[in-house]
Amino acid sequence: MKLHELKASAGARKAVTRKGRGAGSGNGKTAGFGHKGQKARSGVKKAGFEGGQMPLQRRLPKRGFNNIFATKYVTIKVSDLEKFDAAFAAAAKELLKAGIEVGYSKEVRTGFKVGAKGGSYYISFSDDDFEALLKEYLRGKISELLFKA
Repeated sequence: MKLHELKASAGARKAVTRKGRGAGSGNGKTAGFGHKGQKARSGVKKAGFEGGQMPLQRRLPKRGFNNIFATKYVTIKVSDLEKFDAAFAAAAKELLKAGIEVGYSKEVRTGFKVGAKGGSYYISFSDDDFEALLKEYLRGKISELLFKA
């Protein structure tokens, strides 16, 4: 096989549509642009025009904005885990005595809702973060509280 014998497989290359080459071509006369109007003219396209709707570049402020859908994260230092153990044990016992509701909620973006029966508290976790946190740390603590207390 020589370099001049190489060629693309059948159907791999599509022929370029030649516009304005007669009625028989299917793209003659107006060449697929229709009659008159802005889109039929040559070189005319309004960048960012959204059909009268306020364009995106005018809707957003010049110097950034706060995304209301952003996921908020809480960080816990490894050095604070011992303090967290004691606080978690005390708070969990109180919450278990008071009665706790854990359920799915569409109000919280990630789908988790944790709240006491009297008043509700929302805690937002991404699914992966929540799963990792349970696997690493909380599973052992909860089993201690529930089964060894």
